[in-house]
Amino acid sequence: NKEGSLAGPKVLEHMVDTVLYFEGDNILIKVQIPLYDAILGTKKEVYIEQAGFIRFEIPPLTKPNARIPLKIEQGYMKESIRYYATIEVIFPETLSKEEEILYDRIRKLNNREEEICRQI
Repeated sequence: NKEGSLAGPKVLEHMVDTVLYFEGDNILIKVQIPLYDAILGTKKEVYIEQAGFIRFEIPPLTKPNARIPLKIEQGYMKESIRYYATIEVIFPETLSKEEEILYDRIRKLNNREEEICRQI
């Protein structure tokens, strides 16, 4: 359009952000999440052309490059093809003062747990 933004439905934006990788009979879909979602867990949605939007859960403490199987109704896909969300964790470039305080508290809690384990 004249303002320089893309015309069309919002779905197109999701489709452009979806990156597919092929690995044998597996299709890997790269999903980027912020660090706090990797730590606490979240729900995400990806678009697959033949199946539409697929909602899935990212469990707490998900590691970078984790693969999460996506459940897709077999009527849409060949049985031999499996879809996975591959998680890419995005680390913040800067932290607010509140975030620094929270991360420091987490570090201290973790150090305390390690100390207790060493004493046992």
